[in-house]
Amino acid sequence: EASVTAVAPTAGGFFRAWPTGVAEPNATFMNFTAGQSITNTGAITLAPTGVRHLTIKGSGGTAHYVVDVQGYFVDPGDVPDGVVGAVYVPITPCRVVDTRGGGGALAPGAPRQVQVAGSGAGFAGQGGRVGGCAVPDGTDATEASVTAVGPSAGGYLRAWPTGVAEPNATFMNFTAGQSITNTGAITLAPTGVRDLTIKGSGGTAHYVIDLQGYYASAPVS
Repeated sequence: EASVTAVAPTAGGFFRAWPTGVAEPNATFMNFTAGQSITNTGAITLAPTGVRHLTIKGSGGTAHYVVDVQGYFVDPGDVPDGVVGAVYVPITPCRVVDTRGGGGALAPGAPRQVQVAGSGAGFAGQGGRVGGCAVPDGTDATEASVTAVGPSAGGYLRAWPTGVAEPNATFMNFTAGQSITNTGAITLAPTGVRDLTIKGSGGTAHYVIDLQGYYASAPVS
């Protein structure tokens, strides 16, 4: 788990991070504007072998980057016997929702249900990867980067499991015209196709959801 900071970029752009040795994904870890020093936090998948096990790339302008590590995830075999909990499964970053390519921008105060886990034709209308990102049905939560693209006014985004009451906690805050990303663990509904509900406030905006991995309950032995 790491925080990445873009320091004084000379132009607006985005930052990507992925395991060395695999193809560059289309999912982004962080977006920024010119001169904006900004931090995003999330789980970053590493290559299993080699010394240079992470590849990073910025776009749009020259910038310094700072990577601060808060912790790491271990293989299930390294956890003591009998422990029961959520096991984190990393994946190559995968885009599951992009309202610019499907569904259209969210109006303020209008919740939308989307599919994150499972398979089927529902993913095709969300603007992300057709067929989904291979997150199993019944997954407890996903590690995801959510980007608000060009909001028309300042506001916030909430994300919660479909079928439960809307929380008062927000996942991300933004100002008018600010394309910004935040990353964290998002809980999913245990059943149903549209397992995640998202809702913005303050202004109309497009949203992009990129997955880095998922959490699944399983005994570890």
